Amino acid sequence: MAVLACMDLQAAPPSEAYSNAFAAYRAGQWEEAMQRVDALLAAEPPLARTLELKGRILHGLGRYEEAEKFYFQALEKDPGLASAHFHLGEAAFRRASWADALQYYSVHLREQRGSRPTALKMVYCYVASGNPTDATKWMQALDPSDELEPTYYFARAALARALGKDAEAAEALRQARTIYGNEIYARFDADYAFLNAKLPQKKQDPAAAAE
Repeated sequence: MAVLACMDLQAAPPSEAYSNAFAAYRAGQWEEAMQRVDALLAAEPPLARTLELKGRILHGLGRYEEAEKFYFQALEKDPGLASAHFHLGEAAFRRASWADALQYYSVHLREQRGSRPTALKMVYCYVASGNPTDATKWMQALDPSDELEPTYYFARAALARALGKDAEAAEALRQARTIYGNEIYARFDADYAFLNAKLPQKKQDPAAAAE
């Protein structure tokens, strides 16, 4: 009975206080979001989603290792909270811990099959790990005709960049911006830029440049 009560509590609609904290987080109002989520955590037994939100706010502030602690606490409250695995992957990605990130993203994909943003991060992590073969497999799982997200084009750019095909990478990014517009492009560009900065610079392959 206690387990059922806990499950019902976690599944209950979010309170107005949580919604206001989440809105501040989405708006990038970090100080307000932190104050609101801390007030929630102090006022009631913490729900998994509240702990996860605290982690996401810390992530937004660049405090990735602190964020991970709250994601783990969220999973202790609700082991089925698939999004916490994704956010653990995000924190590990930002720490450039590619093996950890792959582990967390893989768990998320087992629970949320078909997640395109997670598949894109698998490409990024394999690229950063020097494994273009598996990166290619994950890129092929993405759809170039996706009307909502440019995951395929960013994956293609990352793989091309890792192979020293800079012209191909630039063309993939140009296509992404043209097809999806600046606002959606910008949502994906920050992680790509972070990955790009971590990759070693390669001389352009003359054969690739001639293709």
